[in-house]
Amino acid sequence: MAAESAEFQELIGPEMTVDLDRLRDIAFYGIPDNERAEVWKVLLPALLAPSAPGTIASEDDQGQQVQQQHQQQQQQQQQLKQKQQQQQQQRLNESAPGIDSAAATTAAEAAVVPSVDDLRDEVALEEGLGSAVEGGQQDGLTSVELIRVLKSEMSRCARRTNYFRAVKAQTWIYDLIFDYIERSNSSTWHVHHAALVHAAAPFAKLMPTWSDAKTCFQHLLRALDAHFGADNGRTTIGRFLMLFRSRLPELFTHFEEEDIEAVRWASSWLPWLLCRELPFECCLRLWDSYFAAPDGHGFELHTFVCLAILENCQADLVELEHGEIVVFLQNLPALDMDRIIVQAQYMAHDFRTTELQALPSVNS
Repeated sequence: MAAESAEFQELIGPEMTVDLDRLRDIAFYGIPDNERAEVWKVLLPALLAPSAPGTIASEDDQGQQVQQQHQQQQQQQQQLKQKQQQQQQQRLNESAPGIDSAAATTAAEAAVVPSVDDLRDEVALEEGLGSAVEGGQQDGLTSVELIRVLKSEMSRCARRTNYFRAVKAQTWIYDLIFDYIERSNSSTWHVHHAALVHAAAPFAKLMPTWSDAKTCFQHLLRALDAHFGADNGRTTIGRFLMLFRSRLPELFTHFEEEDIEAVRWASSWLPWLLCRELPFECCLRLWDSYFAAPDGHGFELHTFVCLAILENCQADLVELEHGEIVVFLQNLPALDMDRIIVQAQYMAHDFRTTELQALPSVNS
C-alpha cells in the first residue's frame, strides 16, 4: 500500500537527516504526486554507489554550476534569435526597399517566433543541436536527422500528455538533451536514441528548477549506462528474450509468425525503462519502485516487469497482425502498475529459485 504524504514529509523535511532505507521502503510502493520530485531528488543520486565514476560530490556546488550554464545557454539563444531577426529584416528590406523599417521589424519578429508545435524555428534548432553534435555523422545519424527524430518524439510526447504542449516544458526537455549531448562521448550508447525526449520529460514536468531537472536527468542516464551500457545491454536483452520464449511460448511463436523483430522493440523497452511506450503516469509509478530499490535491483526487476506486461496483454496481442502488434508495443495501454510490479516480483523469485535448483548439489 502506498504511503501518505505525511510519512514522506517526516523523512525528507527541512533540516532532517534522511533515513534512506526507510525512504526506499515506502517509496517502492508509490510516491504521492506532490512529494515525488523531492523524493526522487534524494533517491536518484543513490542509484550509483558513492565511489562510482561521475557521482556528484556536492549538490549545492553542482546546482550553482548548472544554473550558470543554463543562464549562458539562454543568453546564447537570445543572441541567436536577435541574429535571425536581423537576417529576416535584411531579406525583407532587400525584397521591398521602400517598406517602413518599423513594419519590417515587426514582420521579422513575427517570422521567427516559434510556434508551440515546433517550439523553435528550424534555424535555431539546427544551429543549437548542430554544435552539440559537431562533426556531422555520429553513430549513423547526422545532426539534421537527429533533429527530426527529436522533434517527432516531442510531438508524440505532446499528443500523449497535454502538459508537454507548453513552450516551457518543451524548452526544458530540449535543453536537457542538448546539454547532455554536448557533454557526452559520441560513442555513448544512448546519445542519439529517440527515447531521450521521453526520459527527460518526467524531470521537465516534476522538478521545481532546471538545475534540479538536469541533475536528476544526469543521475538517471549514468545509472542506465552503468546497468545497460556496453555488453550489459545485449546480455539483458538476450536473457529477456530467453525468458519470453520459455514463459510465454504461444505469444513468442505468434510474434515470430508475424515477423516481429523482437530485438527491435526490446532494445527500447529494456534499456529505456518503458518511458516511450507507457502512458506518462504509469511510467512515473514504475520509476518510483525502480529508484527506490537499492544497488540497481530496480533495473534488474525491469526485465520481469516487461514480461508481466506481455503476460497481461497476451490475450489482445495474439489476436493482432504485424502492423497492429508494432503499434501496440509502441503505445501500451494504461495498466495497473502496482499489480504489474507485484507480478514481476513473483516472476523474478521463480526465476531465481529455478536457477538455484539448477546448480549442482554440494554432495554430488
